[in-house]
Amino acid sequence: MLSRTPTGRVPAPQKKPEKQKEDNASYKISSQKLKIVSPLGNEKHKTPFSAIYSKGGVPCRLEHGSVKHKIIWHKLPQSLDYNPLFLTFLLGLKEDSHPYTSLVERGLCDLIDAPEALQKIFTLMPQVVGPLRAGLTLQGDRFFVSLQVFRKLVLLLGENMVSSLTALLPPIASKIMNKDPKVREAVQDTLTDVQLNCGPDALKILRQKCPTYSQLQ
Repeated sequence: MLSRTPTGRVPAPQKKPEKQKEDNASYKISSQKLKIVSPLGNEKHKTPFSAIYSKGGVPCRLEHGSVKHKIIWHKLPQSLDYNPLFLTFLLGLKEDSHPYTSLVERGLCDLIDAPEALQKIFTLMPQVVGPLRAGLTLQGDRFFVSLQVFRKLVLLLGENMVSSLTALLPPIASKIMNKDPKVREAVQDTLTDVQLNCGPDALKILRQKCPTYSQLQ
């Protein structure tokens, strides 16, 4: 069983929390059959995520709210098998149309935040690197969503992210001098998270892959 020390190693799997009230959760649970939004016209699917979702293979749908959208899951996220569900969501980072973009962003956040996600995602990391790296090479909102996923994984896995950093840091580091200040700030904050949470070995990789990174002293 994995465990994290106070220095940032993987914590013991979290206990299953008591059922939250739907109003306080970022998602809802529904036992009703999920109504799937199909692509319009003869639209071709951009990734396997939209193809699988349109056939009812993803156990959630998007609920439109006046302020923000919520995911309605058919089952609690922690009760789902992350292989291949989590990997399917990661492939969806390349989606650029509604409702897929919102589904991918909220769905990935819910899956990472779910109790027992640590053990499930840790075992999948060799398969996670490819689609996540591809997402980090994108531009605009899709890059920010991919970066958010990376940061959440850093906080979840701590030093257990080190073996993946060599592949994942280069596309992030390439944007450290981006002309958009929001991108530069997000990249700097992300690299700081890596330094603070992934241990001394991660700092060595940071220095190699991101020579212009201003590390914390």
